[in-house]
Amino acid sequence: KATLEFVEEQLIDAANNHAYVIGVTHQTLLVHSELTSQGITFINNDKLLALYEKYNVLLNLSGHMHIQHIKESENGFVEISTGALMTSPNYHAKIHLEGREFSYQAVPTIVEKSDINEKSKDFLWDNGYRQGQEQLSDNPNKDEMAAYFADFNVNYIAGRPDQIPWNDDISKKWGNTDTFVPLYLQYVADEVEQVENADFTKYKLKW
Repeated sequence: KATLEFVEEQLIDAANNHAYVIGVTHQTLLVHSELTSQGITFINNDKLLALYEKYNVLLNLSGHMHIQHIKESENGFVEISTGALMTSPNYHAKIHLEGREFSYQAVPTIVEKSDINEKSKDFLWDNGYRQGQEQLSDNPNKDEMAAYFADFNVNYIAGRPDQIPWNDDISKKWGNTDTFVPLYLQYVADEVEQVENADFTKYKLKW
C-alpha cells in the first residue's frame, strides 16, 4: 500500500509539472500469457495498472520473461516486455523520444570478431529440441516434432511469431500428445490471428 501511495504521489507531481511518464519494472505489469504469468507478473499488478491508466502513463517496459513481446490491456495500456541480452537474438532496446512521439526497436547486439550470436541461437534451438525430445519419449516422429518445436520456440522468443514456419501436420501430431506443447502452439496461433502484424520487436506511440 505504501509503495502504491508513493507511486501516485510521483504521478500527481509529474502531471502538475506537465511531465510524461514511462514505467519500468522487472516483472511484468500485464499478463502476457496464461502460460508464462506464474511468477512473472507481479502481485497487485491490477492496482498499479489502474494508477498508470488514471494518470496517463505512456507505457511500461519490463523484463523477466526473456521474451520480446508486446501486450495491451483492455483499456489500451501498452507494455513492452524487452528481450534479454543473454537470450538469442541478444536484443538491446533502442528507444527514441522526440516531441510527442516514442519509438521502440529491439536490436540484436552484435559483438565484433565473435560468434556469440550464432552460439546463442544454437543454444536456444538445442535446448528447445532437447525439451521436445524429452516430451515425446518413444514417439516415432519425435525428431521431426522436436525440430519443429525448436524452430517455433526460437522465433516466438525473438518476438517474431510472424516468422514461425507453421506446419499443420506437425502441429496435429503434437496435438495428439499429452504435453504442454499443444496449448503453447494454440496460444501463439490465436495471438497471431488476433494481431494484425505479429512483429513484437517494434512499437510507435504518438500522443
